[in-house]
Amino acid sequence: MKMEPSKSFEAEQLFVDFYKPSLRGLSYVLRHPDTFGFVWDYRYCNTCAIQLAYKLWGIGSGDRELTRAFGVSVKVVDDIFYDVGNTNLENRSADVTPGMVADAIDAYLARQ
Repeated sequence: MKMEPSKSFEAEQLFVDFYKPSLRGLSYVLRHPDTFGFVWDYRYCNTCAIQLAYKLWGIGSGDRELTRAFGVSVKVVDDIFYDVGNTNLENRSADVTPGMVADAIDAYLARQ
C-alpha cells in the first residue's frame, strides 16, 4: 500500500533519537511544553530552548557548545536560539513561543 508523501513524512518524524543531540529532537520537545519542567520565557537562557538542550543532553549555553553538539554554524545557532521573532540577543521578546523556535528549527532542517 502506497502512502501519500505527507503521511510518509509525518511517520518519519516519529522516529527521533533522543539519546544524542539533534535539532529534530529539540523541535519535537519544543512542541510538547508539558515536558519542559519549567515555565517558558524566551528572554532568559534558563527558560528557553537552550535550557531544554541542556536538560536533554547536557549541552552548554555557549555558541561553541551548541554548534558542536548540533553540527551547525554560529549563524544557524543565532537564528534558532537568539533571533526568532525579529529579536536578537540584546532584545529578546517574551512573546516568542516554543512553537516559533520549533518552526525556525524545522525551516532550517527543510533547507538541508
